[in-house]
Amino acid sequence: MRHLRCAAIFVAVLLVSGCGRPSEPIAVVYGRITMENKPVNDCYVLFWPADNHNKPDQQPIIAHVDGDGFFALNCRAGKYHIAISPSLPEGVDDPGPLFRPSGASKQPSRVPPHYWDARTTPFIVELSEGKRELNLSIDAGRSPDGR
Repeated sequence: MRHLRCAAIFVAVLLVSGCGRPSEPIAVVYGRITMENKPVNDCYVLFWPADNHNKPDQQPIIAHVDGDGFFALNCRAGKYHIAISPSLPEGVDDPGPLFRPSGASKQPSRVPPHYWDARTTPFIVELSEGKRELNLSIDAGRSPDGR
């Protein structure tokens, strides 16, 4: 059942999301986010282009993380800072109801706050054209300075 849900999310992402012009190399990214070997869910994963993630008008590529920790998205090939956040940062456009977390979990986010911001996240990845599985494991004890 979990694979069926992941496949459905993957197909939905292919149909309605994406970035870049058709002539640009596109990376299709899918994976799972965990912390302490448990899925991180009901949050957003935001891929900020590394070359301009500090620009106030820059919009990230956004995907919703489902109840089992899975996400999928399309983006231009390139380098990204990956933030994992319980809500969208101020100024980021809402991607619509298909990508909105369900809010089923009323618990405060387990994700440490430095993962929420592209400037402090430890997740930086270079994506090339084609499909890429990208599983991210959050270190609950890691501070922004690596200690």
